[in-house]
Amino acid sequence: MGISTPESRKAAKQHYADRNRKTKRVMEGDIAGVKKEEEAEATYRENQIKEFLKKKKHAAPVYKPKKKGTSLTKQKEALKAKYAYKEYVKSIDWGERKKQLTDAYGHACELCQKSGLIHVHHNNYKTRGHEHDEDLMILCKDCHDKFHEARHVAKGDTIAPIEKRCNVCAEAPHISISKEPRDIKLCAACLNIFFRRLWGCNYKNAIIGRPHFNVEFVI
Repeated sequence: MGISTPESRKAAKQHYADRNRKTKRVMEGDIAGVKKEEEAEATYRENQIKEFLKKKKHAAPVYKPKKKGTSLTKQKEALKAKYAYKEYVKSIDWGERKKQLTDAYGHACELCQKSGLIHVHHNNYKTRGHEHDEDLMILCKDCHDKFHEARHVAKGDTIAPIEKRCNVCAEAPHISISKEPRDIKLCAACLNIFFRRLWGCNYKNAIIGRPHFNVEFVI
């Protein structure tokens, strides 16, 4: 509830008095006169709003500090890259590249081994359009979403060399997992995200007689 002031009480009193006066005039048959008066009041309010917006437009701009390390040019470049990527993943070239990867490594998630709806994940966008197998990873929708909710892929100098790279984010790895259909490497952060899924997958393998994962530390 708003705070009552002498000005607000006076305005409310005037509003009710005007409303009662107009009601009385309508009852007496002066409908056209009341309608004309209300149209004039609406025009007056509209002009007041336009005048206020005009003054606000020409007022001194409010200073908004830029985020550290960002600029308008960089923001535009990021937006341009985002839309270029969206167009690329709809292209025939990307469809063929995905098929090459799934033909080579199967149609199951390389982390949890779930099959069905799979995504092909880029661990970096620097090689977009000419990806090596090490730049891509087959993931189920759950694992793919889980990664992007928690982290971003590597950029610039943080992208590790192709022979020594986390398969999920492209940063320097900490462990190597020997498994079928191909070995994968993970950094500590990605291992933390997917540890339960990997452990559950390895436990399931033990039950159904598949080979266990062989985990080694990468130095």
